[in-house]
Amino acid sequence: MESKEQSKHFANLGVGISFGLLSAALLSLLFWFTDEMASAYTTTGQNDVAALFLQSTVNQLAFSLVICFALLGLATGLVSAHRLRKAGLLALGMALSSAAGLFFLNDLHWFPRLLSKPGVLYVGVVGLTGLALSWLYLAFHRKSWASGSPRFLRIPMVVGLLFVFLVNGLALYNKKSAQAANTNVIIILIDALRSDHLGSYGYELPTSPALDAFAREGVVFKNSFSQSTHTKPSTASLFTSLYPSQHNVMRGNRHDAAGNFFSDVLDDGFKTMAEYLSDAGYNSAGFLDQGQLHSYMGFAQGFTYYNSYLRKAEQINNDFLRWLPANKHRKFFAYLHYLDVHAPYAPSREYRDMFVDGKSTAVIPEEVADWRKFKKKFDQIKDEFKPEDIEQLVALYDAEIRELDDYLQEIFFRLKVEGVYDQSLIFIVSDHGDSFMEHGDIDHGTTLYDEVLRVPFIVRFPNAAHTGVVETPVQTIDVLPTILEYAGVDTEDNLLMGESVLGFVDGTQPERQNPIFSERMHLLSIRKGDFKLIYNKNLEYGELYDLSSDPGEKINLYAEASGQEHAGRLQQELFDWAESVKDIRPAADGVKLDAKTVEKLKSLGYIR
Repeated sequence: MESKEQSKHFANLGVGISFGLLSAALLSLLFWFTDEMASAYTTTGQNDVAALFLQSTVNQLAFSLVICFALLGLATGLVSAHRLRKAGLLALGMALSSAAGLFFLNDLHWFPRLLSKPGVLYVGVVGLTGLALSWLYLAFHRKSWASGSPRFLRIPMVVGLLFVFLVNGLALYNKKSAQAANTNVIIILIDALRSDHLGSYGYELPTSPALDAFAREGVVFKNSFSQSTHTKPSTASLFTSLYPSQHNVMRGNRHDAAGNFFSDVLDDGFKTMAEYLSDAGYNSAGFLDQGQLHSYMGFAQGFTYYNSYLRKAEQINNDFLRWLPANKHRKFFAYLHYLDVHAPYAPSREYRDMFVDGKSTAVIPEEVADWRKFKKKFDQIKDEFKPEDIEQLVALYDAEIRELDDYLQEIFFRLKVEGVYDQSLIFIVSDHGDSFMEHGDIDHGTTLYDEVLRVPFIVRFPNAAHTGVVETPVQTIDVLPTILEYAGVDTEDNLLMGESVLGFVDGTQPERQNPIFSERMHLLSIRKGDFKLIYNKNLEYGELYDLSSDPGEKINLYAEASGQEHAGRLQQELFDWAESVKDIRPAADGVKLDAKTVEKLKSLGYIR
């Protein structure tokens, strides 16, 4: 009798496993057909990657749902079949299967936050799906035992197992190369990050332990600069190794008399980083939280997968780490663009408490979190700002860096777990910095002072082949030539304005030959040796600074007798450069922004 009872329990367990396999197969196919990653790779003919996505989906769902329904099968064997117990089993089944579904769906970039209004609706749909699965399971369970035949138990289990084995076999068959033979390229761009707020650049506060540890395994370029102080032109320069005047993505956003907002477009005549690497056999994917860089603005050129609608570091990490397992078997290029350090400065309370002392009465964390309102308030009271007000704003900024640093630690850890960390050329860069009243204002995009031009430039080579600090000045348009030289990509017929930094790393090129130029609309700057000149074309006015004695750019030598020789020489060189790069290609027509993007850009202060 006891043996018969045990057999019944094992049979119940088998029914649960069987139903879990079958439902996992059906749901994974549903997710597969509705997932934009799958369509992106099948459309471009990269069936090996597509098969691995399906494998990842099937295995994750099969693992979670088999466990859920196996538990439900055991519970079914322990209770009687009357109506009250049936209701309890339905509730248990719904809870288990819904938990498994939410665990899986939460990794998908399009799934909303659980506590948001859309999230509650999605959770309700998942719950109803779980209830339906549980009801089908109980009906399936009764039918399988009422027949007295084991076939009703075996058939779905065999079908489910065959499907799992078929998908896994197909994925393995489609693998074209081994990861060990590949060198991947990963760019992590942290929007609005100043280099002087990182420990690896001498900052004293503990804002960046993970980044500092990463920097110790790589090469830190101490003097690194962006080509602009606004995201759109700066990123276009990073992608093309051209100056803003050349690619003509200059203005960012503008509006017409009717109130419609328009964006500059990166013309498809320019060859981008992703296009260079895709042509060289790299599988390219972009993961961004940046409304300035949507695909319809031209920034997705060359990417097989490009998602610029992610929210915060958590979604970027989830989307990238969902993408990574199915792509690590072949060389890839991944671009991760984080907006978490960008204004509004609204770190989580845990990180805020690490840095903010609460001494300021003008900078209230809750007010700063609404950047539009805070900027209006700031414009009215900035002349009355006290040192403690600026310190509190900086503290919120530091807290955001520290919070993002923990998310980057997760990326570094998972890259190691997946076995690609030491096979990857990894860059940490930024598009621009942020100002904190060094020259009478906050934010970025309106000046060319160093607080908004100095950005991190850290490179970790595969297997940490090179480490140390390089003092030679570099710039963000140097990233693309560096990658292409390292990857052995021929660039003879293409225009690249930057230069590879590999010679600075191995000592074969001790000094930089060319000046560093930056621009923002009517402002131009040249940096050469110890001197920097900023020139305003509209006002026909210049600012000259001796950076060796005045790194804060406070003493303008432009009109001083001691600076006339340097001012004249640098101004002529700046004018010659501006003429040489002007109008290489015409500006692309603007594209109208969608309402969602307009609202996001308003919240960030890009549109008022």
